[in-house]
Amino acid sequence: MSDLLRELNQVRRDGLPETTRKRTRAKVIAIVSANGGVGKSTVAAGLAKTLRRPGGRTIAIDLDPQNALSSHLGITRQVPGLIQLKEQDADWGAHRLPGFSDSECLPFGTGEVNDHRLLKQSMLEDSAWLNQHLASMNLSENDTVILDTPSGATAYSQQALDAADLVLVMTVADAASYLALDSMTQWLETSRRRAQQHRYVLNQRDDSRSFSRDMGVLFRRRLGANLIGTIRLDHQFNESLAYGRDLLQYAPGSIGSQDILSLSGAVHALLCADDSSQQGTP
Repeated sequence: MSDLLRELNQVRRDGLPETTRKRTRAKVIAIVSANGGVGKSTVAAGLAKTLRRPGGRTIAIDLDPQNALSSHLGITRQVPGLIQLKEQDADWGAHRLPGFSDSECLPFGTGEVNDHRLLKQSMLEDSAWLNQHLASMNLSENDTVILDTPSGATAYSQQALDAADLVLVMTVADAASYLALDSMTQWLETSRRRAQQHRYVLNQRDDSRSFSRDMGVLFRRRLGANLIGTIRLDHQFNESLAYGRDLLQYAPGSIGSQDILSLSGAVHALLCADDSSQQGTP
């Protein structure tokens, strides 16, 4: 009976028009992927440090139980995170932490098995769970939220997908990622956001290997303009994480730093174009 009631409540919530649901005024970017090990947290942290819209802030929120995003932003202290703040009256804004390059981060946090179960249950029971929390942060239309998610179609990534204005799909230049493009496209179509944009980021392209270069060509041919950025393989990403350094500060001339800045510029331009089109809509 409890499962039936849960499904009925979900139907009622899903039946609400999109305009009646609480939604943040900030732009929301979800970082997703079909497979693991593609560098979602690295890119999420890179955008959190470099993406600034005029008059706004950028807040990174970790929806991945691995709880790795804060480490990429130089945050080492253990504090309550999203897993402890799952109730609807929880104040997410009060728990943001400062990170590298004036970034802000709400970690996922660490919890017991039951904490994870209750959080996932909250997400499954309420498709607007994340949207309501983001709306309660009272962010402005100039602010940007970046959501780091676990790989695949999970309760966490589905919440992010339904909240996002822009979805960045992370992939790498290998055969498994290329073969996963069709299934990823099908999953993206489950989003409830009708005006949502989807773009792809090709990460870890190794220009020293002909196979990696050839796979990069295949991705460009397949995705066309939807491939918004390519990040070349740079081992300094891992070194900076190991030593608790900000790559953009201690090695600004590295290819990794250059490619992150290029991606950030492309995303910024896309968000600005979206703002302009919305302002022109009667």
